Amino acid sequence: MSEEFYRKGIASDLQPWQQYGRFRLIGQPGWRFCDKCWGLFFNGTLYTSGRCPAGGAHDAHGFVFYLPHDVPDTVGQPGWRFCDQCFGMFFNGDPNIKGRCPAGGKHHAQGFQFVLPHDVPDTVGQPGWRFCDKCWGLFFNGDPNIKGRCPAGGGHDAQGGFVFYLPHRGFPNPSIRIRVIANGQRFIEIYGVGFEPDQFVLIESGHYPSDWFQPIVRHSYNKWIDSEGRLFDRIYIESDIRYARVSAFDYGSGETAVAEIR
Repeated sequence: MSEEFYRKGIASDLQPWQQYGRFRLIGQPGWRFCDKCWGLFFNGTLYTSGRCPAGGAHDAHGFVFYLPHDVPDTVGQPGWRFCDQCFGMFFNGDPNIKGRCPAGGKHHAQGFQFVLPHDVPDTVGQPGWRFCDKCWGLFFNGDPNIKGRCPAGGGHDAQGGFVFYLPHRGFPNPSIRIRVIANGQRFIEIYGVGFEPDQFVLIESGHYPSDWFQPIVRHSYNKWIDSEGRLFDRIYIESDIRYARVSAFDYGSGETAVAEIR
């Protein structure tokens, strides 16, 4: 982290990584590593994972990254933005250069102003993330033999002096189970664990009444996850059912948990 950033610090008696610690894991979640192009992309949107330079949509693997945004420059390098065409992260620090987007043309900035930490202790996050001077995107450079797939052609090319450290939680593993309660008032009870804490999930359910002539009943709504990543909810039903399916899309990781009853 540059001395210039440090001199503009929040508090002169703190080291840069201590300043950064104030914002750790309170940034935007949902950022994931793509194992096809080795780039960073946003996976917190239902039904789409952007456009991958290796073809099709990005494929999420590994950690859920929490990226700080709209914070003091002392936290890291500013100028990083989300591209709403490919869903990747790119450097937008030059008004005349927007890189190369796998969706075609140049990247298009939307949303938060991200500030990415660099050259800090490993405890801050996963090291090895670099700027590519061909596409202007962020990619994982932790394997000397693999450089991913760049939308400008070939592998990514690491340039610039900074090695970025991205804060993260563990590998996502949300799961749910459901049961039908039919004593008195009827409802489908939902239990879930392993979700990103303090985030919304999208609950979608469908159940068939026991009367074969009745149509499927559907529900769709957002539900807040507690600080331990747990989910509990009830969906009220009007009659006995013969089948139910419930899914919970985790906006914090882009993963979906599903449970069924027959």
